[in-house]
Amino acid sequence: MRQLALCLLILAVAACATATRTERLRIGMTKADVIAAMGQPLSFGADRQSEILYYRLYEEGLASEPHTYFVRLVGGKVDSFGRLTESEIPSTVGAPLPPPPPLPPAQ
Repeated sequence: MRQLALCLLILAVAACATATRTERLRIGMTKADVIAAMGQPLSFGADRQSEILYYRLYEEGLASEPHTYFVRLVGGKVDSFGRLTESEIPSTVGAPLPPPPPLPPAQ
């Protein structure tokens, strides 16, 4: 019984997504690289220019509140990533996540 409890505790800690995963991200990574580093996204979206992957991550362990992070892919490669501010996240449950900040104009 003790071994089962220990195994369940280890699995719970290992499954917890923390914001330190974002340290693995680099501009230019492929979507497959992002998923390998970050795991499957909570949700995703796309427009004509980009694809956005969304993650809910804890910054300070299980006792903290999760925050929403995005990874934007343009042409199949990471263009930008970061944490959305609380004001950018919809307050209604089940509402679609907002897009990340717009791309700068092409030069």
